[in-house]
Amino acid sequence: YVNEPVEGLRIICIDACKYRDNTFISRGAKKDSCVTHGTVKPETMNWIKNEVRLAKLLGKQVIAMMHHGVVEHFDHQSFFASPYLVDNFEWVQQSFMEAGLNVVFTGHFHASDIARIEDEKSNYLYDIETGSVVTYPCPYRVIDLSNNHLDIQTKLTDSIDFPIPSGMNFQAYAKKMVDVGFNEMISALISEYHSSLPVYLPRWLKGIIRIPDAEKFTDMVLSNLSPSAVEMLVAHYGGNENNIENAHRHKEELLLAIDSFVRDLCKASAGSLSGIIEKLVVRSKTIKKTKQAVSSIWENTFLTGKGVVKGRLMDNSINDLNYFLTLNTNENINNGNFYANENVNDEVEVKLFSE
Repeated sequence: YVNEPVEGLRIICIDACKYRDNTFISRGAKKDSCVTHGTVKPETMNWIKNEVRLAKLLGKQVIAMMHHGVVEHFDHQSFFASPYLVDNFEWVQQSFMEAGLNVVFTGHFHASDIARIEDEKSNYLYDIETGSVVTYPCPYRVIDLSNNHLDIQTKLTDSIDFPIPSGMNFQAYAKKMVDVGFNEMISALISEYHSSLPVYLPRWLKGIIRIPDAEKFTDMVLSNLSPSAVEMLVAHYGGNENNIENAHRHKEELLLAIDSFVRDLCKASAGSLSGIIEKLVVRSKTIKKTKQAVSSIWENTFLTGKGVVKGRLMDNSINDLNYFLTLNTNENINNGNFYANENVNDEVEVKLFSE
């Protein structure tokens, strides 16, 4: 739907959930299953484009918001965390940019991160991912719109109307919940996707390495990766990971932990060949991508130089928490001239929450 909360600003709200793929026992299915992936259907995209064109013709600024992401926020996110991006995210990016939609507020990952992508024609798109108030550090965005400028500020929830342990402030309590919940989350994910794990092994390794049963594999993952992975997750939730004290040391510790995990996996499944297999696994594309993703998160930048739609990802200089950007005021879209209003003087404060 489209809403114009104040004169001169239209917000396009996009629902990318895949409701038709959900199954329910009450409707005759074998199990209850809700799909977390998202997609933007062609007919939905046509509607979005028309709404953007109409807003431009009427001289109004336009931004969008949706739950799922449309731009990767770290290297190989589409490989390791595909449910957090719409299935057809590259096409969605380009369609948004060509239509003149430059800003989309997203959520789903519960992290505060801003990524920008630009194509060969200098069309650009900001994906302003906002964390959730239910996950540390429980942030929300405050956006001031004035004279075609967006001033993005991030605030943290500092108290709630709920009893917390004596002597502990709310932020410390929220962080502890991430520490406690991480192991439970990993255990649940491995249990659910254990049968799919061989997909991440190179074809030539599938006959050599046998993934241990879910319980043993969970113990292996947690014993090697848990402390360092939690540090990275907490840092990513908070944004500006590269500014955290000892960020480089945390990154190196996790990279070493990955090597340790590979070593244990090879010992458990490759027997006398474990030493040789370990060297091969460490050089595999999956492990290389894993390490690139870890480094990308901790350094808060893109390291592979990967472009999308022959474009380039550009977030090296973006402050994830407090950022100021200028909206286009005169654009040429699909060979038609559309002019945004240069006189939107109303100051707007919008609080955005990501569920």
